[in-house]
Amino acid sequence: MRNNQKVYVLAALIVACCSFIQMTKFKKQKRVLPKEIRDHWSFIPAGKAVFSGDTAQVEEFYMATGEVTNAEYRAFLKSIESNADLLKNCLVDSNVWLRGLKYGDIFKKHYYSHPAYSPYPVVGITYEAALAYCQWVEIEIQAQMGSDYDVSCKLPTQHEWLRAARGDRHSFVYTWGGPYIRNAQGCVLCNYCMVGDESVSRGIGQSEVEIHDVNFLGVAGHLNDNADILAPSFAYAPTEFGCMNMNGNAAEILEGGQTVAGGSWRNTGYDVRCESTMPYSGPTEYVGFRPMLRIKLKNPSL
Repeated sequence: MRNNQKVYVLAALIVACCSFIQMTKFKKQKRVLPKEIRDHWSFIPAGKAVFSGDTAQVEEFYMATGEVTNAEYRAFLKSIESNADLLKNCLVDSNVWLRGLKYGDIFKKHYYSHPAYSPYPVVGITYEAALAYCQWVEIEIQAQMGSDYDVSCKLPTQHEWLRAARGDRHSFVYTWGGPYIRNAQGCVLCNYCMVGDESVSRGIGQSEVEIHDVNFLGVAGHLNDNADILAPSFAYAPTEFGCMNMNGNAAEILEGGQTVAGGSWRNTGYDVRCESTMPYSGPTEYVGFRPMLRIKLKNPSL
């Protein structure tokens, strides 16, 4: 028994030492990072990520603290005004708000351009536009970091996204733990579509339930999650690493452009879990994106 205890203590010490080395390395690097990076990007230490039983080792990186906002995306479009073809391909498709939404014409007119929605996630964009934004960010941050660093910016893979969402807590259903969307005080912890008894039916003798879209446009949910549609990108409690809204709000495009992660304001609680994914085929009113960065010293001995 004592031998087993020694083994456990030794293992704990090794893990603690590795964590200390990792954080010391990060703190040394963080001191030279521009304030913009420190304030808007969350450091994700290297480690494992598990998706549907498949485990992958993920290198350290930075994840955008929130989904890309309307204000950030407008700054990007402003910077590419001289490139007419690229600008045309990256414009927001505000017509997505007209697809089955009551009062969608109001959001078509105001959601992207009105100052009140500046801190909200940009939606209605293509995968190619998200990639162009990442390339722009890479160039901007590379210029800030200087020639001693290599900077790359892209959309995360499923495993990278999960690493940022739940770290080493591979069994977490949601970023705050699980398996409930409310905390002990009854507060809703993310922006999602709440389904009440008035929306569910099951015929006599049937085993499956049917959920009906009552088209409240989020008004019913507003009483619970404080969001009629999307919420600001920096709403609700952060993850262990400081990222916001990785469950619900805007579903986020993953690398490859065929899948989105984390669910959205239009999804029910089951579909905003950490491992929730949906197919993606083009702009919608509920899909945005969140880029990631890798910043490496060209000469690690410096």
